[in-house]
Amino acid sequence: DNPYLLLLLIPMLALVLVPYFISIRKENKSKASTIALILHTVIVLLVILAVAGMSNTTVITETELYVLADLSHSTINDIDLIDEHIAKIEEELPRNSKMGVITFGKDYVLHTPLGEQFTSVRESTVDHSATDIVSALRYADSLFGESSIKRVVIITDGLSTDPEATGELIRVIGDMKANDVYIDAVY
Repeated sequence: DNPYLLLLLIPMLALVLVPYFISIRKENKSKASTIALILHTVIVLLVILAVAGMSNTTVITETELYVLADLSHSTINDIDLIDEHIAKIEEELPRNSKMGVITFGKDYVLHTPLGEQFTSVRESTVDHSATDIVSALRYADSLFGESSIKRVVIITDGLSTDPEATGELIRVIGDMKANDVYIDAVY
């Protein structure tokens, strides 16, 4: 957090090493004085690292993120904007995360498998004639591993071709939340 405080290491090590080399002559060196020097050096190093705010974070879980991109007829003119949103999401991913992209319309297609490099959704072969968010969400839910943090980001205009699908959508989202899937949306 404070790298300039690491400069304190130089005078602190001098306070440990100079008295050792001045007071301990070649014939007076013993195992005890060498061990004391090593312990004092380690203590000074640990104290300076703590004062400088050094920390080590180890992440043992992996985050799996699926982006659901709506490519129905109502969003077909916004493909560049959808690509920008996905690229921004991919750019901001933590190191322990993998992203996959699912495109959907009337059907759904796994456009980019988990962990692979994203390419434009323009190349997707999804049927643009309708919007079926529910099936795409169910498919994304089936792809998650057991021991990972699960996230879904839906990029859609929210227009569904089936007006009665709202109740089913709410039910699917509730089931996913019960399975510890975090869901975000980009309009």
